[in-house]
Amino acid sequence: MAATTTNTQEMPVIEVNGLQTRFGSQVVHRNVTFRVNPGSIVAIIGESGTGKTVLLKEMIGLLQPAAGSISLFGTSTREAPEEDLAAIRNRYGVLFQNGALFSALNVGENVAIPLKEQSNVPNELIAPLVNLRLSLTGLSPTIRHKMPSDLSGGMRKRVALARALALEPELLFLDEPTSGLDPINARSFDQLVRTLCDTLGLTIVMVTHDLDTITGIADHLLVLGQGVVLADGSLEEVKKSDDPWIRAYFSTRNFS
Repeated sequence: MAATTTNTQEMPVIEVNGLQTRFGSQVVHRNVTFRVNPGSIVAIIGESGTGKTVLLKEMIGLLQPAAGSISLFGTSTREAPEEDLAAIRNRYGVLFQNGALFSALNVGENVAIPLKEQSNVPNELIAPLVNLRLSLTGLSPTIRHKMPSDLSGGMRKRVALARALALEPELLFLDEPTSGLDPINARSFDQLVRTLCDTLGLTIVMVTHDLDTITGIADHLLVLGQGVVLADGSLEEVKKSDDPWIRAYFSTRNFS
């Protein structure tokens, strides 16, 4: 169940060492170091402003850190040639906060974007693959012609997840996947994420504030704060931390 222990012999899916991030005079990360091993759900948590989403964007290459290293599947994202980075991008999918669907494209067109832009899938196979990805997320393929504006918030999240799954990735990044959802839809989405991890063998890294998500499906927690990783371990291990923010965060829930 552990996703980031340093004693494992498995090659990490993600390895971050000595990461530093600055925006002008503002220091976001001073020395962030951790690893993520295959097959688990890892939740990145922390107080607002601790750079959780910034870290996610650095891992997927949208931002570059000031110093330190990030490796995905054993390849440095700062030093690898572009052809290697392109191959790595096909091995992970991203669900951005609020879904980030293209409002001018229908559901099927949104899900098909990675297939058209990042693969050599023949055109005649795209529609069946889109239908399959929608089915994986619990949606009927019959919605493929609907526009995002015609969907509920929960359905838009699932469409965005279907797009993230388009290329059959080994790794998923989720940014606040349950934000904006009512409790019933949020827990349903959690269960979907857990099922995908278990049945497809995915490694899932999520940024979240949702305590129910953390306690319900996360195998491992990374707590960011003060520019470093304050805690790195299972829920039970992290709950034992003496850090004031961690203690306050988990004091809102009775775990007995």
